[in-house]
Amino acid sequence: MLKKQSRAKAKGFSIIEAVVSSTVMIAGIGGALLGLSTAAGLQAKQRHMTQALSIADYVMEDLVSRTQGDSQLTSAGCTGTNCTVYFDGAGRKVAAGGTYTAEWSVAGYAPVPGLKQITLAISWNHQGATRSITLQTVRN
Repeated sequence: MLKKQSRAKAKGFSIIEAVVSSTVMIAGIGGALLGLSTAAGLQAKQRHMTQALSIADYVMEDLVSRTQGDSQLTSAGCTGTNCTVYFDGAGRKVAAGGTYTAEWSVAGYAPVPGLKQITLAISWNHQGATRSITLQTVRN
């Protein structure tokens, strides 16, 4: 006759143990993938911010270095009171429709007559929302 083995001496995993361990492993892998996805999104946001700051630095340095009567420092060289330039994702100027838009205005600086305040805004779209940074400086 065959003897019955007791449950305590049985070897291997039951189907329930296998399902539970698989569920725990899948949850762990899912959490890791979620973390990687979040990190990739933050990296893209920071890359856009870094590029926008680089463009802002370039444009602001260009504006500050211009002579007093330059058309870019008056409304004569711009549409209305704002000036606009477009840049691609690599920071190169393009004719229109670039990834980044640089807009600036130049106005008198009220506290000190004869000075001009330059306000520069760089904007771009990231994940369906418009993001922007704004810089201001005063020059003679």
